[in-house]
Amino acid sequence: MSRQMGRVRRIAGATVAERRVAIEGSMMTFVVRLTRDNVGRITGVVEKVSTGLKARVEGLDAVGRAIGEMIASPGTDQAQNPSETGGPR
Repeated sequence: MSRQMGRVRRIAGATVAERRVAIEGSMMTFVVRLTRDNVGRITGVVEKVSTGLKARVEGLDAVGRAIGEMIASPGTDQAQNPSETGGPR
């Protein structure tokens, strides 16, 4: 027996790993709100719609990093690779 929850199909009795595969194949929606000041600096907010998680960003490169961190698989420690997360090098 199954039921529809958004775009993720939940299967009764399925293991967590089986459900995670269904989630990993689902679509994700983000809202990006940016402003540019008089000097040309870009700042804003990236929001993951399904969770409401928001991240402040400064610069266009930070938009991609913020989305990358939001979609990273659980258990992935991106702090170990600062070149991908924009941390100190």
